Parts: sequence; C-alpha cells; structure tokens
Amino acid sequence: MSIKIANRFKPFSHEFGTKAVLPLSIYTLEAFPSFFRIFKNDEVVLEIKFGIVGPVDGFTLMQDIEKARLYIYGSGADSFFRFSLSHKEEKLSLRLERARSEISYSISKLDDLSLNGKIEGVLTAKNELVFSTKEKALELKSLERLSFGNHKKQDTALIRRRNDPKEFLPFWFALGQRMHTTKSPIVKEDLLDKLKRDFTLCFSDLFAKSGKKPDHLGLSDIPGTGLYEGYELIRSMLVYKENETFHILKKMPHQFDCGRVIDLKLKDGVFVDIEWSKKSIKKLHIRSLIKTSLKLSFQKALKTCRELSLRESSQASLKRTRSLEDDIVIDLKIGKTCLDRFQK
Repeated sequence: MSIKIANRFKPFSHEFGTKAVLPLSIYTLEAFPSFFRIFKNDEVVLEIKFGIVGPVDGFTLMQDIEKARLYIYGSGADSFFRFSLSHKEEKLSLRLERARSEISYSISKLDDLSLNGKIEGVLTAKNELVFSTKEKALELKSLERLSFGNHKKQDTALIRRRNDPKEFLPFWFALGQRMHTTKSPIVKEDLLDKLKRDFTLCFSDLFAKSGKKPDHLGLSDIPGTGLYEGYELIRSMLVYKENETFHILKKMPHQFDCGRVIDLKLKDGVFVDIEWSKKSIKKLHIRSLIKTSLKLSFQKALKTCRELSLRESSQASLKRTRSLEDDIVIDLKIGKTCLDRFQK
C-alpha cells in the first residue's frame, strides 16, 4: 500500500577532468586520476597531486547525493584507489577510503583553506586530509524524492546526450535540496522549457557551473536558474501553496504522465507521498506527526476519492468517500491518512 522509490541518486562520470559540485557546500571538485582541483565559486582554492601511476582503468567520479559526498576511484598500474570528499560543519575532508598500498600526495596550491597537517606526505587506507573552511556546511537532512519512472544508467555523459527532463529533473530536484539558496530573477516563460534550457546552459558535468554562452547554443540571454531555485520550480509542479490551500499536481506538465514523489514536506510534522499515472493522481498518502488540518485542491476533472485514516494508537481505520467538487479539508491526527480511488 505504501508508495516507494527504489532509485538512489548517485550520478557519475568516467571522463577525466569532470567537475562536480559538492553537496551541502559551495565547493566544486575537478578530478583527474592523479590530480584534484577544488574551486570555491569560480576561484581555485586547492590543487593536490597524487603519486598514482597510470594508465588508470575504470576512473569514476560519483556524486552521491544521498550521503552528500563525492567519490573518486579507479585502478592504477600498481594500486586500486578510492577517495571521498565531504564537507561537514567547517571541515572539508579528503579521505582515502581504500587502497592496496600507500599513496603519496603533494599540495601545490592552498588558498582560503587551512590544512590540519603537512602539505606533502603519504596517505594509507582510512587516512584523510582535513581542511578548515570559513564557510559552514549545510545540515544533512532527509531527501524529498522524485521519479518519473526512468531507470536508465546514471552516467552523466549519457544523461546529457539524451537530454530527457524525465531523467535529469529528479537529480536536480534531489541535489537542489543539498545546496545553498541563491536568488534568481523570476522569468515568465513555460516552466518546463525554462528548466530544459537552464540544464543545458547553466550546468556541465555533474551540475557544476557552466561557462557556456547562450548565443553559442542558439539560446536567448535570459538569467539562468540556480540549483536550489530549480528544486523549488520542480517542486511547484508537484504541490504549491496559495491562501492556505495546497494545490496537488495542478502545474504538472502533460509530458510527465506518470511518476511518484515521496517524503514531500507540506508543513512542520506533515509529509505526503504522491503517485500519478495517465496524467491523473492515483494515491496521496499523508503522514502526520501532529494533530492539524490540511486544505487540499486537486485537478478539476476529479469528482470523488476514498479517504482511509489509520490511527497510530490502535491502527483502527476510518473509510469514507469525499467529494472533490470543491477544495477539501482533512482533519489529521497522529498517524497515516490515505486518499485513493480518484474518480472523474
């Protein structure tokens, strides 16, 4: 009966020199097999060389949005290696997760960061280099998850080649929740067209800032959307609030005829899971940690639905049919309330 999304958001690239934004932070990593460069905004703040002997097979830069980390791994001529990069509180940690032997390192550039250690040395498995930062990382929170039913390989080169919003918007939606808020001008244009345009123009590789010029791509010079603002735009397709009423799937483009979203926070203590197909809602599950009420508005074509309430204390259920001709108010108690059997 529950609504689930099996996908985990871990896009990756096998290309040397790929850039990836680090979740929860303002830093971006550019990774080669034996050389890392870290940017703060557009400025290089760290360059580090490793004693890894090539050629390197299976080189991969993975952006683990779930754990808010970057992983860099591959197999050199004499050793397998796996690094992780994370930002927690005011510490930037570069950790050698796995290696068959020790790996030497040398830091050639260090600006705006303070190293708690030596600029040259060796790393063994489970050792790390810790840098103090002036900026504090965001707090790691649970993710709201979105799926349009796409289960293709999460190789960013293939994702960009296909350029399918059903494929890249769920990653943007997840990553945007892990990023700092920035303000973008509000532009009155088709929502989906704007998101597709900005994905092409504003980002490269693993959502790193792009230096592409609009006229080189045949695009108009309109201010782009940041990662967090993109998350808010995508979220508005799912639910938006107006005069204390939550509107469900009212702005969903017709191209997204089916999908799921889970753990969507409506307000403190109230979360919803939504499933839809054939361009119409099928299920809405509400989990409430408090006693409160919700006013909901659905697509105009819908006439009735079934309400099923499960109480946390006794698991007793209450069933009734609700008319959707007008907005409905649901009185929530602690537990789960399910709306299904939507009829037109």
